[in-house]
Amino acid sequence: MLFLRTLLYLLFLFVTVAPWGTLSCLTFPFRQPRRYLMIAKWTDVAIWGAKHIVGIDFQVHGRENIPDRRKHGGVIFLAKHQSRYETLLFRTLFRRMCYVYKHELHWIPFFGWGIYLCGMIPINRARGKEALEQVAEVGGR
Repeated sequence: MLFLRTLLYLLFLFVTVAPWGTLSCLTFPFRQPRRYLMIAKWTDVAIWGAKHIVGIDFQVHGRENIPDRRKHGGVIFLAKHQSRYETLLFRTLFRRMCYVYKHELHWIPFFGWGIYLCGMIPINRARGKEALEQVAEVGGR
């Protein structure tokens, strides 16, 4: 049964990401903050699908330990990827985020294009120290 629900969820993601990605490409005339909100809303759709199709839910413990960014500036999260789910979940939980990601994701149709239009920070992981400098340079904008 879980296999069928997982398959249905993958179909749901495929059916939603293609039109959303196409619409995302049409957001380029908008300023970046508005464009980000329009494109990133898809993560809420993906989390909704995970909950209602597959039965995946989440709990957050320790959120009170995260400083208020309006008072303290930005917050940096270093996630040890346990799955791709937390990548979607972080954006849903914290609303406005900037991810550092491998630039190869640009080649994924729709999804990669949306990431690019959101103003995230792509890096070339093969460049080692240069990649870290790239994060500092692009992140400072």
